Amino acid sequence: MVLLVLIVALACLAAGVGFCLAGAGSPNVTFSGVQLHGAPRVLGAAFGLFIAAVAVVFALAVAALAVAGAFLAVIFALLLTGLILLAVALPFLLPLIIPLVLILAVVLAARHSSRSRAA
Repeated sequence: MVLLVLIVALACLAAGVGFCLAGAGSPNVTFSGVQLHGAPRVLGAAFGLFIAAVAVVFALAVAALAVAGAFLAVIFALLLTGLILLAVALPFLLPLIIPLVLILAVVLAARHSSRSRAA
């Protein structure tokens, strides 16, 4: 899908460069069997630059989406790795976590009882 989009963007860029060169050439320019001279030559060159600019913006948008997708994939992989490591390490950390939870409960209970006495 991304490759197809990039091919289309490159084709648009090539068409834009072709129109631009057709408009910037000598007075007797034939592009796809059409004789370009006068104002249409200038408009052809401007149209070519416009097509080239659209192709570049389109390619940048596709590249930005690809980078964003890769970033999301990396974040998901890191999150999954962290969850696996947590699942492996949690049983070994329980002897440390249980006393800390008990101490936190005592501190919170003492703080609550000291506030009720002060009021």
